[in-house]
Amino acid sequence: MTEVLQVDPTDPKRESIARAAECLRGGGLVAFPTETVYGLGAHALDRRALQRVFAAKERPAHDPLIVHVAVIDDIEPLVIDIPRIVPELAARFWPGPLTLVLRRSERVPDEVTAGLDTVAIRVPSHPIAQALLRSAQLAIAAPSANRFSRPSPTRAAHVLADLADRIDMILDGGPTTVGLESTVVDLTQQPPMVLRPGAIDADALRAVIPEVAFRSGPAAAGTVGYHVIAGFSWVDSFLNASMLLGGMGPVGDLPNDSAKLFASVFALYSGLLFLVAAGLMLAPVFHRVLHRFHWEDQ
Repeated sequence: MTEVLQVDPTDPKRESIARAAECLRGGGLVAFPTETVYGLGAHALDRRALQRVFAAKERPAHDPLIVHVAVIDDIEPLVIDIPRIVPELAARFWPGPLTLVLRRSERVPDEVTAGLDTVAIRVPSHPIAQALLRSAQLAIAAPSANRFSRPSPTRAAHVLADLADRIDMILDGGPTTVGLESTVVDLTQQPPMVLRPGAIDADALRAVIPEVAFRSGPAAAGTVGYHVIAGFSWVDSFLNASMLLGGMGPVGDLPNDSAKLFASVFALYSGLLFLVAAGLMLAPVFHRVLHRFHWEDQ
């Protein structure tokens, strides 16, 4: 059974954080809030725990995971090279919703990288995520805490609806503040390449990396796990419709409105699933009723 612990993000209680950290060190799975969405955390160097992540999410093994660390110094054991631009990017965007793809070290399991020679790393800013990382004293691999291909969760209730009894613990810190997944930048390419647009916009990136490029067209092999999106036009249209149906009004600025956008999408998605399930359950009843009327008309 999945245990849910209430945690105040303004004052994360040491006892709750310590219990979650102990769970992670023992190979357990803990969902926790980041500033973007809720993540499903596992010890990033524990292969058995990582395999549990893929099983819980029903996630294809070829999708790499993002590793979360507490501070920039924690990336050193995970990579073989730190490009000179990393400290500048870290000073500007870390802690925060920027993920950097770097050359992996031998310590990083293939389950994290999908067998690639790179690893994606970020430093989250959410106080609960930071408290958990510091208490556990380990790197945490944490994709979004939802089953594969479903909406990313911005509330603990979304996680519980999707992963109940599949994971060990949820730290409920309330709704996430950004609600849009992190921007993923590959620093192993020249020029550096944005693999997934996200909470850090193009202008902010170009202020640090003027030559940064943006992928267009289909996702390259190994980048599916970063939810690569070529453009936001179709996303905007769908989310505008979701917002209007949910009574929240139209979308203004996608990153700023995204927390309630994702909550609205999740609610609509759950409603559709309910309608489909109800239809399947009631289909035999409707069939018998219609068959009866058809017979009587004869």
